[in-house]
Amino acid sequence: MAFVAMGGPFVTGGVLGQDITEGCAVSISASGLHYDLPTVLLAASGATNVFVALATPDQFARPTWKGFFNRNSQTVFNTNEAQYTTGLNPYLIESGQRGPAYLVGPSLLEEPTLYSGWMVQLHQGGAYTLTTGNYVDSAAIHNIGAKVQVGANGKFQYHASSNIVGWVREYRADNGHLTIVLDQRTV
Repeated sequence: MAFVAMGGPFVTGGVLGQDITEGCAVSISASGLHYDLPTVLLAASGATNVFVALATPDQFARPTWKGFFNRNSQTVFNTNEAQYTTGLNPYLIESGQRGPAYLVGPSLLEEPTLYSGWMVQLHQGGAYTLTTGNYVDSAAIHNIGAKVQVGANGKFQYHASSNIVGWVREYRADNGHLTIVLDQRTV
């Protein structure tokens, strides 16, 4: 589970335009498909205006089906069931017809996949602890103060000179977690 180690000055929301792993570097796309929220995509290699994408906490009852996390463009009032729904029949919840279900929220999982259409939090300017799937492991990135840039697939990697987006604050050898400070002034 990627998490905020030190709060940053900028946090906003977005809707994923592709499947990603929580904690990857992402960029905000120019087009938004969900009215008020921008579309979020994996950051390109060498991008400098990046954010860390984190799963949004939820208050759904468990089990929660994967489709519940989608940010739909509209909600529909169904008078037969006398409740607001997103076009899904609530009587199918126990039948197993909706696909995978979560017994724990995705924001509490170690390294969850966040799917296209889900809402995410976008963080910039603070310190963020990342799991091993969010960075390219090397001996150089384990050093405090090592500079990081965005590599392939939105993963952070060590680089000494160009397109720097932050630096390493801490590396934990016992679990492989890396804490980076994402500099907001790199843009």
